[in-house]
Amino acid sequence: MRLLLWAVIVLIAVMWLLHIKKSSIRRRDGDLANQPKTNDAPEAIIRCAQCGTYIPASESIPAQSGLAFCSEEHRLQYGRS
Repeated sequence: MRLLLWAVIVLIAVMWLLHIKKSSIRRRDGDLANQPKTNDAPEAIIRCAQCGTYIPASESIPAQSGLAFCSEEHRLQYGRS
C-alpha cells in the first residue's frame, strides 16, 4: 500500500512538472508571435526625380529612363519640364 502511495505522488509530481514545462513553452511562443516580423535585408529607399522625396523602392514608379518617381503625376511632369 505504501508503494502505491509513493507511485501516485511521483506520478502527480511528473504531471505537474510537464504542465509547467508546456505552459512556459506556450508563453515563450506567444511572446514571439506578438513581436513584429522583421526582414533581414532592409528595403532600398530611392529619391523621386521630380520632387526629391524619398520613398521605398517597392512603392516607386519607374520610368524608361531609369529614373524613379513617387507618383504617376510626377513622372508625367518630369517629362514636360
